[in-house]
Amino acid sequence: VCDLGETHALAVGDATQFCVFLSTRPARKMVFQAKVEEFAEFLLKGSEQLVFDNLTQPVYTWVSKSHKDPAHPLDCSSSADMNDRGSQVSCPQVYATADRAAQLTNLVVNLRDGVVSSFAWDK
Repeated sequence: VCDLGETHALAVGDATQFCVFLSTRPARKMVFQAKVEEFAEFLLKGSEQLVFDNLTQPVYTWVSKSHKDPAHPLDCSSSADMNDRGSQVSCPQVYATADRAAQLTNLVVNLRDGVVSSFAWDK
């Protein structure tokens, strides 16, 4: 769950919060804040060590906006899930494998009328 309180339509310069998840067992959640139309850098501090200390399979990351529903990663192979939850959570992105972790990954958060409409990982 990524329930960070009520949300409202955003304008340029407004701050909003996101949850960033790692598919560790249990899943790890970190909360970050960013401003509309501004570059933001999120450092998943301590995550690389946590992942490699317990890595038995690839670890994925995904992002969620604040909402009350479960914040499981989007099933990007399902058009129904994309239509139902594409504005709430992102598709999963590989964060770490047995021999490497993502050093830099870009995420584009798309807004429509001030409301998050989708997420897109930009490789």
